[in-house]
Amino acid sequence: MESGAADWNRGKGSAAVSTGAGRKQAPAADPGERRWWRVLRRQAPLLLVLLTGAVLRLVRIGHQSIGYDELAFRDSGPFVELLRRFDFASEKWGHLPQIPVISRYFFGVLPQVIFGVQPNDPDANVIPRTISALFGVLAVWLAFVVGRRMKDARFGWLAAVLVACSPPIISHHRMATIACIGSVPALTFVLFALRYEDRHAWRDMGFAALACGMTFAVYFRLGLGLWGGAFGWVVISAVLRRKGWTARRSALFLGACALACPVVLCLTYPYCWFHFLAFWARNFAEHRGELLAKPGPGPQEFFLGALRETPWYYYFVVLAFSLPALLLVATAWGSVRECMRWKRWSAMWLPMGIAASHFFVATWGLRQCNTHYLQHTLLFLSFPAAGALYVFGDCLAGKWPRLSGARWLPGIVMGIYLLGNCIWIHPEYLDYFNELVGGPPGVYKHRLLPVGWYGEGSSQTLEWLSGNAESNATVLARFGPWPGLFSMRKNLRADLKFYGTEAVSAVGPDYVAMSNLELANPFYRYEADETLYEPVHYVTAAGAPIAVVFKRKVDPRLVYRDDYANFGQVRHHAKAFQNLHHFPWPNGKLVPAKAGALAGLVYVFDAPAGTAFRKCEFRIGLNVRPGDRLVVFAGPEPRRLRGIADVQPGTNLLELKDRAEFEGQRRICLGFQLTAKQDGPTDAARAWDYTYLDKIEFRADRGPAGPP
Repeated sequence: MESGAADWNRGKGSAAVSTGAGRKQAPAADPGERRWWRVLRRQAPLLLVLLTGAVLRLVRIGHQSIGYDELAFRDSGPFVELLRRFDFASEKWGHLPQIPVISRYFFGVLPQVIFGVQPNDPDANVIPRTISALFGVLAVWLAFVVGRRMKDARFGWLAAVLVACSPPIISHHRMATIACIGSVPALTFVLFALRYEDRHAWRDMGFAALACGMTFAVYFRLGLGLWGGAFGWVVISAVLRRKGWTARRSALFLGACALACPVVLCLTYPYCWFHFLAFWARNFAEHRGELLAKPGPGPQEFFLGALRETPWYYYFVVLAFSLPALLLVATAWGSVRECMRWKRWSAMWLPMGIAASHFFVATWGLRQCNTHYLQHTLLFLSFPAAGALYVFGDCLAGKWPRLSGARWLPGIVMGIYLLGNCIWIHPEYLDYFNELVGGPPGVYKHRLLPVGWYGEGSSQTLEWLSGNAESNATVLARFGPWPGLFSMRKNLRADLKFYGTEAVSAVGPDYVAMSNLELANPFYRYEADETLYEPVHYVTAAGAPIAVVFKRKVDPRLVYRDDYANFGQVRHHAKAFQNLHHFPWPNGKLVPAKAGALAGLVYVFDAPAGTAFRKCEFRIGLNVRPGDRLVVFAGPEPRRLRGIADVQPGTNLLELKDRAEFEGQRRICLGFQLTAKQDGPTDAARAWDYTYLDKIEFRADRGPAGPP
């Protein structure tokens, strides 16, 4: 035991001082010294850590854009109205929400009812994020209490330092999401589980079960991971006959925790009070396939330098890239050390088991979002990392016994190192990447992982567009399925035309605002197509671009341009008519397709009144499957088309330039017909398949029209 470690912050009197002659009591405290000053002086190391954690979580709390998960909390108006009317039986409560209702109470109902925050206010995210940050500070204190219970006060202080200053943990404590709230009951469960192990008191088991149920009600995946880690810890302890864990006591503890999960969820969700059976039956039916399905390949994104489906080891790579280098080494060393000492009972098995179980549960069927689902795994891995620092401090004290505070030196160095990382790239929403991969700039440069996942930079792009875009300009926003930009739409100038996923015009929007994540999407060509768009503004963080604004170049010859996004509209309109007609873009005339074709469509291009097309150029991106045949037609009218090209599989680009049938025409019709040359999918399955067209561009001069 280190000098004074056991007594510091335990309130057991004065600290013991270690000397060469043995132990002796420190001099009694000065009777004239005020008690609150003595307490403050003893608690100074912990208070310093708490203050540092609070500053790192609260500074610039409202600066970043609103993320997707935060939008759900802003849409809590129905919950507020139902609670004010005490209407708990209404069907409006619906089934189990994706965002659990306890989180909506804290981040939606509380800010609106107590603080009067309006959901549409631009600064409506400040109060919910402040609540989340305060939960984060509470998690820092709980990490200290849990660490002190596991070993002593120095170990608790080391764990608190790691939780307070770790950039990946801070980044999620600054968001109004379920991740931060779930940290508090999860750490509370660990505390009372360890207390129950020492004392076997029914009260401790009850509090542990309540904390486990609360964790499940707040964050389902974390609750399952928590129970799974506790199950492994209890079973191993019972098998090794450690700390009085018998089969009966183990079954009671695990059963109480498992029973508390649905009970607490039902108690906190009013809909269950009146529709208990219907609630569970509906949710089991909806989530059965998700729970039983085997995880398949993840979505396409940049991973280790290539755009591909994310593999099974995706999150292991994310974990290695996300922890600061020294913290990564301490975590690996501490974990391996505890695994090598498995025959000796250790309280460290509980947080390590929870970290492993949560890693498996949280990543089941998911291979995206970087550290978003690993936040609690990182939280519980702080304890083996603290164990490594603890052992290292003991080694330093043994080597240099005269060096005062040698045991605390590793924690102080690690805290300063993590603070330096937070200053280098302050963890707002941006995922942290360590020095081993060159930080965010290195990850972006080598396309190791997507740099942005939560709509980072959307507010900054809006501000730039409002100050620099021309009057009545069209703006196309590409911020993926995390539309943080949409909720801030009123920040745009009133004259700007804002669009989301819908098409803007035949020749493209004037501006394209895009997150870094969307640049990886192969269907969006704005970055690579330098002939049409050029980047005019970047939003950067730590040297890595997280959002970019493209501006369309002035091209008087450009008549029409379409890409995959618009073909999605084509499929939608064609399916609505339930026949082999194409809803041509952009003039909206129905044109019959050739009979017998699997898929046919005709584009109609009309020159301005009194003019005709000259020097026409078509560039058509294609994706023809093996076994298919694509025939291209052209003519002056939709019903007067003739074949001009027979496209075979493997052709990616078709260029039609300076053809006689286009020269001097007032109207040009370009048709496509897909025909299968061999047995394949049924016609019904292929009837609306227009994906053989990747994009189409039409450029032409306009001259005076000749005689008809």
